[in-house]
Amino acid sequence: MPDSISKPALRARHVPRPENAPAPAPISRGPLHLAAAPAAAPKPPKTHLVWQDQFVKVVSDENLSKAKAQAVAKKIEDAARFDSAQHQWPDSKPLGKQVTVEVLSKKGFDALFGGDAGGTAGVTLGPDLMAVPDTVATKSTPDDDDTLAHEMVHVQDERIGGDRVDLVPTYLQEGKAYVLGDSYPIALHEDANDPALRGVAQQVGNVTAAKAQDVIDHYRDPEAEEDPSRDGFVDETTGALYVEYLRTRLNGTGVSDTIPRLAKVIGEVGKGATYEDAFQKQFGVSMKDSEKGFVKFVKDTEGKPAERLKGMLWEKYLPARAAAEAPALKAA
Repeated sequence: MPDSISKPALRARHVPRPENAPAPAPISRGPLHLAAAPAAAPKPPKTHLVWQDQFVKVVSDENLSKAKAQAVAKKIEDAARFDSAQHQWPDSKPLGKQVTVEVLSKKGFDALFGGDAGGTAGVTLGPDLMAVPDTVATKSTPDDDDTLAHEMVHVQDERIGGDRVDLVPTYLQEGKAYVLGDSYPIALHEDANDPALRGVAQQVGNVTAAKAQDVIDHYRDPEAEEDPSRDGFVDETTGALYVEYLRTRLNGTGVSDTIPRLAKVIGEVGKGATYEDAFQKQFGVSMKDSEKGFVKFVKDTEGKPAERLKGMLWEKYLPARAAAEAPALKAA
């Protein structure tokens, strides 16, 4: 079985943590990070093979039925196809390799983090390994589909970008994954039963320019995801707002094919280009100018969530009260 803890490039989908819940402890990600690892590094749960096909291997630390494992595998394969279609990868050959999915009990999932996983809905531990809580198999909500699509974005990014993918800012990687994750339940016509979309709409509608600048400045390196002082949900959804800003507002009118262009950026970075050069080639503006424009856009629309989200993915999910009153929510 792959060693969950030693895999590089931890990428997790964060959702709002329950009130007063502690932040999950950072995961030690191998030799490059040993200096920052806790004294007693968390141990990966022991798992066994439940079912596999050419694309997905499902392992678990509990008595998961073959039927449920097959259902999870199908969901993952469907989510992967959706993500691939949105990205329009120029070279999709690296995407065909089998991925191992750990379907874990709460105890097992928490063990990955050395404590309560808090608001982590799923985690990608490398290009061939991801872990999800067993609720994906036992309950299967629209938000679970969102999580699977989100994590498969990271799998695809890491397979295309290779070891250089972490040269792409974390806010961009997580933002793109959040956008595609949220898009998936909508494409499946599950959005009416997905309250998480309303929560994201309210969050991105009310985030401040100060927080947007903080995310741009400090949510860039992979280590930022492991910083327990940060709120992963706020950071990731702010990154998602940036991606939607590119699609709907950059250069005044937006770049409608932002996701395929970002896919090309990742591919070019994987082949040796700098992120800055690859970004400018695809979008016609510098990375820094796009970031400055984004923060200004957020500043100009503070207190105007309906105006901010006009034409964006979450526009119709913004609660009417939030659109009218713009309450403070995770804004500072």
